[in-house]
Amino acid sequence: MVLPQIAGSIVNITYNTTQIVQKLLPYQQQQFMRLVAIYNAIVYPIAVVTFVIVARRVLKSWNALKLGERLPEGEVEIVRQKVLRLPRWIAWLNAFGWFPGGVVFPLALALTTPYISLSVAAHFVVSFWMSGMIALSYSMCGVQFVVMRGFYPVLWDDARNFTDTARQELLPVHKQLNRIELFAVMIPLVAAIVFLMFGELQTDMFRAIATSLIVLGILGFHFTSAVTNHLSRVVVALTNTKD
Repeated sequence: MVLPQIAGSIVNITYNTTQIVQKLLPYQQQQFMRLVAIYNAIVYPIAVVTFVIVARRVLKSWNALKLGERLPEGEVEIVRQKVLRLPRWIAWLNAFGWFPGGVVFPLALALTTPYISLSVAAHFVVSFWMSGMIALSYSMCGVQFVVMRGFYPVLWDDARNFTDTARQELLPVHKQLNRIELFAVMIPLVAAIVFLMFGELQTDMFRAIATSLIVLGILGFHFTSAVTNHLSRVVVALTNTKD
């Protein structure tokens, strides 16, 4: 979950450095750095605390079952539904952390400094949305793997009707795996195309980030294909259905 955020941050910092900050006046650059500190100080704690609250009940029940403790009737079924929703929670928290920045930063600069051009504002949108989508796709892939290989198979206290129950609960997973694979492959490549279309500084750094995005798309295809194919086989094994 963390590594994709680092990858998105690298893309974001590089894009901001080559395409945005150099176009700002000195006092706007100072204001930009202050906004970065304020934005991160607000967004990161909210996202982390929300995730801890969401995951806490899952971890508590998971640990209890590993220790052989009995849980209240119906508790395990509720927790299984919560754990299956974790990838979606990650997607929403990722969107909350990244996407508003494309609007907040140019708006804040426009309100606190005399002038900011429309092209700079557009670059902010491209930077934050491009980076956020990269982080989102790979975060979902990682969390989906942990859910299916770590949490879900353990969250059972009654094996009766296991196959029928799992088949019903895991019905949406195949579609989710297909979306994850599509996003992980397409988003870095689309980001590279957007970067090449909107980028204006043909520097070594510019070419390096564009090349890195293309390579990330290729690696993403192999990585996510391996993960999603593996998880598809896990779903087949759990539901006793033909692949």
